[in-house]
Amino acid sequence: MADDPDAAASRQRWLPVIPTWAKKPGPWLVFASVLLAVLTVLVGTAETPNKFAASLLQAATIILSIYGAFVLGKDASRDAAQEQVSQHAKSAFRRLLTLYGALERLRAQSEAEMVFLVGKHDGSTGLVRLDLAQMSLDKVRLMSAEQIATGEDALEDWRDLAPDEVARIEAAARERDRERQDETEEIV
Repeated sequence: MADDPDAAASRQRWLPVIPTWAKKPGPWLVFASVLLAVLTVLVGTAETPNKFAASLLQAATIILSIYGAFVLGKDASRDAAQEQVSQHAKSAFRRLLTLYGALERLRAQSEAEMVFLVGKHDGSTGLVRLDLAQMSLDKVRLMSAEQIATGEDALEDWRDLAPDEVARIEAAARERDRERQDETEEIV
């Protein structure tokens, strides 16, 4: 069952108010369990042991230990799952960025070809029928636009899956694009 977005936003808003130790209760639960276990031993080994108090402390120790193990296990499994997904997401996202860039270049090239053909069209020769050339280029442009839309959807999926890794890779890709553009401008 998914969290209510409003409830999640409310929890996020109060997070800075919560002390740091309370944000990760697992270690504190383990500490409290050990403390209760020590108290149980002390009560149970006293000169006149109170069996009822020892039993209550044992029950509290067991309950707190089980809950602490649950909380720590949940945190550990979430962290392990996130790490595993992030590792797979990096390489797949890089490939998707490369595909996206190639499709964008295809779209830009089809636009440039359209402008070129319009400029070279000579109605008297009949060698290049402008309507056919435009139709062909329109198909290519539409096909590349469809692929770009699919790529954008896939990028959004990856942003949902591994947002931190995706943000780092996108920043590196933008930097590479800026460097290539600067190199191209220097050549021209």
